[in-house]
Amino acid sequence: MIKDDPLSFKVFPYPPNHTNGRKNNGGFDLVAYPFKIDDIHEIASVPWKKQIIVHINRKEGIFKTYGCDFEITPEGYANGYIEFSFRDNFLSGVIENYELLFSRFQEFLIRTHPDPNVILDSQNLQKAQIFLQNEGSVIWKIHYDYIAQNQDAASQLVQLFFCKLEEIANRELISPKTASEVSSS
Repeated sequence: MIKDDPLSFKVFPYPPNHTNGRKNNGGFDLVAYPFKIDDIHEIASVPWKKQIIVHINRKEGIFKTYGCDFEITPEGYANGYIEFSFRDNFLSGVIENYELLFSRFQEFLIRTHPDPNVILDSQNLQKAQIFLQNEGSVIWKIHYDYIAQNQDAASQLVQLFFCKLEEIANRELISPKTASEVSSS
């Protein structure tokens, strides 16, 4: 995992535009304001990506998103990213929680997709960085890049990634935490 990418925004909400003139929505909390999803120009014409962003930011979800992008390359590949973190500030403030998620995800890939190219690609697509939210809490966020042969493959890849991360987090980070909180009360 690459840590603390110096080229990425460090404070949320993001500034409304890039210095190179490229439009930026400025970032908003889709958990609190789900209707704002329609303001995200990067996914307006990509229904599957919008569906995934809605799913991640759903009321009972464990992650939240900060940014995303999507494009079809001149070669026809589906390329994009999603930035996300745990919603819980305790979980999002500990890099080892993300490292656990990714190591378990790697184990899953090795078991189900023994092709070493799949594993190598997934290892190179995760960047973690220190990040300051608007309410002043300092957390880690993840910048997940992906590239796939086409939109269908990208949709399957991104859905698999987030479904497995949620499953792993619920099993290994959230359920044990909840169980220990209940037993100590």
